[in-house]
Amino acid sequence: MISVTIPGPPQPQGRGRAFRVGAGIRVYDPPASRAWKGAAQWHMLQACRVPLEGPLEVSLLAVFACPSSEYLKRGIHARRWHTKGNADLENVVKAALDAGNGILWRDDRQVAVLHAAKIIGAQDEAPGVHVQVCAIETEPGSRELGDDVVDLIDPVALAKEAR
Repeated sequence: MISVTIPGPPQPQGRGRAFRVGAGIRVYDPPASRAWKGAAQWHMLQACRVPLEGPLEVSLLAVFACPSSEYLKRGIHARRWHTKGNADLENVVKAALDAGNGILWRDDRQVAVLHAAKIIGAQDEAPGVHVQVCAIETEPGSRELGDDVVDLIDPVALAKEAR
């Protein structure tokens, strides 16, 4: 298993910007996304020198800083779900998966099982993105990993429920 922590506020993947070049069009990463992915790649390189092969399971936890307006003078705010703001979980995941291409894995298409969450950290907790990656060595439905996910999207079970 490979574990990586990318310190600093999680940065969602920004919408690509397009511009015309001669007869063609080019799309580029917004500067904030590009900078965060560069920092993430540096931390990923410290944890893994050879990209993993085969199907992978990735767990990602995006920890956002506790707003200073919510600091308590006594006691500490506990972690809680992050449901406000403009940082969609899927965009944070996309940025992290893109950053891992060629470093943690050859391509993010290898990710077969994904667990992701975004939270506001405890009052004294530093923001960051925590990524864990492990190779999947069993087939779907034959193991402890991901059976519940596979059962949820099993087309045969869905067809039976629809009847």
